[in-house]
Amino acid sequence: MSMLARQYRRFWALTVPLSLSVATALTQSPQTEPPPKSIMGTVEAVAGNVIYVKSGVQLMALSIDDRTEVWKGKVLHDLSPVEMGDHIMARYRTDASGKLVADAMWLNIVNCYGVITTGDSEFEVFTNPNADPQSA
Repeated sequence: MSMLARQYRRFWALTVPLSLSVATALTQSPQTEPPPKSIMGTVEAVAGNVIYVKSGVQLMALSIDDRTEVWKGKVLHDLSPVEMGDHIMARYRTDASGKLVADAMWLNIVNCYGVITTGDSEFEVFTNPNADPQSA
């Protein structure tokens, strides 16, 4: 076999597998995270780092992690302010194990609490006087 034939053969022996792996890499779609989902409902129970939310006839278990933001007058990273019966809106994702993990949740934002600060013919209300000013 001539020197040119051996080089030609070696060229194709290296080029074909490389071309196939490049083509495979280019045709695979990039792994993207699915968009977050949301839920609105009522808190049925809290157990550890899991909150049970009833939305219509569905009962969902949402876990929290150290990145979850819980807002109930101020932002926290635990479920200490959550009470049974609270109204909740939450944004969540499904983790690799299939567990639903809340990214953020807002509790009782439909309620307005306040202190009447003046009251002649008109009145002024200072809403949520105990709220963290940074939570607004």
